Amino acid sequence: MLRPLLLALLDSLVLVAAGCILGRLPALAGRDLGPVLAWSPALLGPLALLVWTSREIGGEPAGGIRRRVVTALLALASWPALVLMLDLDLQRKRVVLVGLAAALYLVVGAPLVRRCVRAAGGGNRPSILLAAILVIAGGVLWIRPMSSSRGPGGELQGAGWNVLLVTIDTTRVDILGCYGQAWDTSPRMDALAREGVLFEQAIAQAPHTHSSIASLLTSTYPAEHRSLRDLHRLEDFNVTFAELLSDAGYTTAAFLDNPWLTRELGFDQGYQTFVERAETDEILSWLRANHSTPFLLHVHLLHPHAPFESVQPWAANFQPDYPSDAPWQTVVPIEVLWDSKLRADVDMQRYGVERDVAMDRFRALYASEVRRMDQQVGELLDGLADLGLAEDTIVVVVADHGEEFLDHGSLGHSHSLYDELVHVPLIVRFPKSFDLAGRRVSEQAELNDVVPTLLEALGLPVSTPLRGGSWLPHLRGSGPAPPSSETAVSQLYRIQGRHIFSLRTPGMKLISTVAPLGRDRFDDWSLDGFTDETLIWGNRHQLFNLIQDPGETHDRSTDEPAIFRELSGRLAEWSKKVESNP
Repeated sequence: MLRPLLLALLDSLVLVAAGCILGRLPALAGRDLGPVLAWSPALLGPLALLVWTSREIGGEPAGGIRRRVVTALLALASWPALVLMLDLDLQRKRVVLVGLAAALYLVVGAPLVRRCVRAAGGGNRPSILLAAILVIAGGVLWIRPMSSSRGPGGELQGAGWNVLLVTIDTTRVDILGCYGQAWDTSPRMDALAREGVLFEQAIAQAPHTHSSIASLLTSTYPAEHRSLRDLHRLEDFNVTFAELLSDAGYTTAAFLDNPWLTRELGFDQGYQTFVERAETDEILSWLRANHSTPFLLHVHLLHPHAPFESVQPWAANFQPDYPSDAPWQTVVPIEVLWDSKLRADVDMQRYGVERDVAMDRFRALYASEVRRMDQQVGELLDGLADLGLAEDTIVVVVADHGEEFLDHGSLGHSHSLYDELVHVPLIVRFPKSFDLAGRRVSEQAELNDVVPTLLEALGLPVSTPLRGGSWLPHLRGSGPAPPSSETAVSQLYRIQGRHIFSLRTPGMKLISTVAPLGRDRFDDWSLDGFTDETLIWGNRHQLFNLIQDPGETHDRSTDEPAIFRELSGRLAEWSKKVESNP
């Protein structure tokens, strides 16, 4: 009995070690092959358990190849079911690959391992020794790259400015005073805009957090970094801004208050300190302990994400006449937004409230949360000033995406690419020596431009391919604006069996909803077949004149066929360029 158990354990340990070793290959494979080879650590434990169980069910394979085939089929059939039971929501392609790997090992690999064991002595001791060696090797290769305790990469490079990157969640452009809001929602960010550079037309590359922040940190599009939706990891083949600064000798830290920006999803890359919350006192304590060396401090503030809570006294100030007997006195539950988003026609009457009254309440509570977030931003800025770091720090405040309040018939975010979701605030305050205070950039920009702009401001070389461009030459009057001023692209995956792309120019915007390969494929990494024909004959396409119709209410795709064809061709060319990126 002992020998079959040890051999089953050996099978499991070999698979775990192989998974750990293969999990490091994406960094070497590049963006095209990397996502196929990337094995999530969450897969390894269930896979080992599955192999062990299948060995016990199949028994010792003395019965020959037939028993082996049965065992392999059991592993192949059980693995996707186990993944679904655990609700890991991983890509089907990756699940099938893992199942195939398990089956292949049971059919081919296990007999070879046993022959090696028998040739080495035939007992159980060589089995245990071999398993131990494999586990140690796999553990070293797996755990070491995941560690976030390493120090800066070497001697300090560049100008040595500090960087405070504040990413704010779910913030519409029109909710901030510096972008035209009449309510007193953002006094600290308004002041920061007066001291720095405000980008009037900044475009996020996705309308949801982890894909948008991944683009911001890597200066690549979602189709390239592959952190698309749900539990798609930001895999190790990506190079983040934090990694670049850590290699340049900076101290790096992240305090990220969002369930999609976690270590498990790969957002700890490059941060020597990584905390999955954003408590102001803890952030300021870190700042006091690390302010003597150049640093990158990344803070993500979750509010004003739903549920919308009544933050006083601001909620009362923004809506003083709200009836005391009406619902949502203290909070709008997130379930209300989800339920409304799932319905084809949003009907607030089921809550006993007129639609317009409900939207006024949602906006007022949302605005009160924005005001609280603005206060948090002010506390961080005060912390810099108290330590004498205000003049030595580049401060960036940028939103990951916006929020819809029935602008196009829905609520929330992550469901469309209209401007209420992808047109976001972006403010950058440079040290006084840059002489850029009070500038407003009317040209269009992408969040992909943030990292290249910061790298040039820090005097650091660009050592990895970046999609965005630096705005510094244009701001200083010594060069043109980056390409994003002419073309900005956003992407959204897995919406009713289609992928959505938007291409925005200074005056026009094309939104195309397509099935990339001519059919519904959620696990498709490629944009192959994304041609003019699929754009024209696909599911749905809209063209908007942003100057005459900034609310994107009138589709001009049939009224302006020449412009529609031109922007469709640009989107097809963009797709080919992204696909060719190594």
